[in-house]
Amino acid sequence: MPKLEALRDLAHRRSALAMHLEAVGPERFAEGLEALLLRAAEGHDDGREACVALASWAAHGLVSHGRSPLTAVGEAAARASLPLGAALFVESAPRAGLARRGRLAEASIASTSSLSFVSLRRNPEMPVDEWRRHMAWLRGYQAHRWSGMGLRVLERFRMHHDPTFIERLLDAPWLRARDVVVIASRRPTTPALSLAIATRDKWLSDPRVQEALVKNPFTPTPVAAALLAAASESYLLECAAGAESGIRRGAEEILRARRVRVESTESVPPVLAEP
Repeated sequence: MPKLEALRDLAHRRSALAMHLEAVGPERFAEGLEALLLRAAEGHDDGREACVALASWAAHGLVSHGRSPLTAVGEAAARASLPLGAALFVESAPRAGLARRGRLAEASIASTSSLSFVSLRRNPEMPVDEWRRHMAWLRGYQAHRWSGMGLRVLERFRMHHDPTFIERLLDAPWLRARDVVVIASRRPTTPALSLAIATRDKWLSDPRVQEALVKNPFTPTPVAAALLAAASESYLLECAAGAESGIRRGAEEILRARRVRVESTESVPPVLAEP
């Protein structure tokens, strides 16, 4: 497997994963992936970063081709009896979804509406110097932007039903991580809204957004499964108990890997454990 931690961003890591899969094939890729997943389950930073890159790769594959590139790897892992890869990446049914004729509540905001909270046009009666000072105060949307009317408008923005609008919102320079967590945590939601977040490297790199995505049963299973190895033990226990049947096997295998590591550490005599 390529050393993903040596690459500077998710875009380079996705490219490295795709080239490595093409070069070695699903079988050898699955062997290297198993080692990475085990390191992630044991809490190593390089393994966790690899899981984020896998989630990003899966999301881009779903958007571009309608299928995760990790599906073939999961099938190869199942043939080779590799527990983590087979449990996480073999194609499975969505964990949750809208009813057959269900739909999200529609926000009363046109999808092409401006994302500005205040007008940036100069009143013809306003002197130019005063208008420039006004613009300097508004630039960057400082503390005033999230109070009063601005906050109420933002709340409506975050609950918009149209993926195109949400994509524009996610690209807005003034959007905060807490707003993205709200969007990622929406229940119910659609795969398109979750994938809009997962395909934005800036937001997928944030641990708070990762946690919101993996805990949301409406997040597409390939994306949630890739992030699962870095999830908290309490959530893994919830998944293993059946709350999230689509990734139950993956949660069980990750918990098994973590417990093996803890037991082997605890079995070392105290004298030998000292530096």
